[in-house]
Amino acid sequence: MENYKLAKHNDCDGDLRCQWYVFYSYRHPETKQFQRFKKVISMKLLTKTQRYASASEHIKKINRWLREGNNPFDMVNSRIMLSEAMDLYIQHVSTRLRKRTYYTYRNYVSTIKKFLLAKNLTEMRARDFNEDLAITFFDWIKSKMKVTNRTHNNYRTMVRAIFNFMLERNIIEFNPFLKIPKLELEQSELTALTPTELQILKKHLPEDNFQLYAISMIIFYCFIRPQEIVRLKIENFDLVNQRVYMSGKTSKNKKTQVVVIPDPLLEILVKLKNLDAHSGDYVFSRNLLPGTFQIAPTRIAEAWRKWCKKYDVDKQIYHLKHTGVGMAIQAGINVRDLQLQLRHYSLDETQKYLEKFNNVASDRLKSGFPRI
Repeated sequence: MENYKLAKHNDCDGDLRCQWYVFYSYRHPETKQFQRFKKVISMKLLTKTQRYASASEHIKKINRWLREGNNPFDMVNSRIMLSEAMDLYIQHVSTRLRKRTYYTYRNYVSTIKKFLLAKNLTEMRARDFNEDLAITFFDWIKSKMKVTNRTHNNYRTMVRAIFNFMLERNIIEFNPFLKIPKLELEQSELTALTPTELQILKKHLPEDNFQLYAISMIIFYCFIRPQEIVRLKIENFDLVNQRVYMSGKTSKNKKTQVVVIPDPLLEILVKLKNLDAHSGDYVFSRNLLPGTFQIAPTRIAEAWRKWCKKYDVDKQIYHLKHTGVGMAIQAGINVRDLQLQLRHYSLDETQKYLEKFNNVASDRLKSGFPRI
């Protein structure tokens, strides 16, 4: 009597929207019952021909492996604890990700470990973490951490990546998070500074902290995020052509991009002595002065909060981006130009600003509408 059932594929009746996989069964050495094992077919294969070819290759390898007398229950990887597997993942990405992204992934792993502790599952093997537990995990972070839909989706992306790592190394047989749905995002609030707050900023911030003033205006005019600003070097600024060149190492989406320096910002940057340092230095390093050390974006936030407290301004520095976009829209700046300056992939992303700041027809409609 054979201890295994040869591999077959499940093609979901040819539906490319579903997760195809190859499966085989092996008799458990203790229960003597057949246990199924899966090998998923990559969703990146976009045609049936590609997926059938991949499935066929997996089936040949698995069946040959079974006929050679191999036993999935004897695999060393099958005994790896989930916490150990996650530590392997963190070790794997430690030299492959930006420091900030690495810390983010490490925090997600920490949350999973807290969940295992709360459910008395700290000694669980990686391959025993199933789809029911994946659902329970997301229920847990929703109830315990009160996460938003956006945060839910971020967790979904991160844990899938972590468990895909385990899948690729045969630590697990399938990714239990594949069926976790992506939630519809809540409409984010676009907060802008009031005219009074802008007047306070214009009057006092240049004298109080010119470096912080320059940062705030880079956000206002160029819509560059603080986490990107701390990665900008002097060589990224071209004041002659009024451009900021953002390499893939600088921008959030890892694509090389260019933004325009509007004339009012140019006048500020010309006065910023930070740009007179060595071209390879960061524009804003320790104490927001030029230097070779890359600071965390929280240093900008701390300086901003300290200044705001002095003048009773209750806004975050990133709200200057919303303010700048809103004022540009109201000034009639071309929407396509705004899209490029915002570095949005499509106009759909820019549309939320139009709905917020330009939801009533302008006075030009009254005088410019053609007569019949």
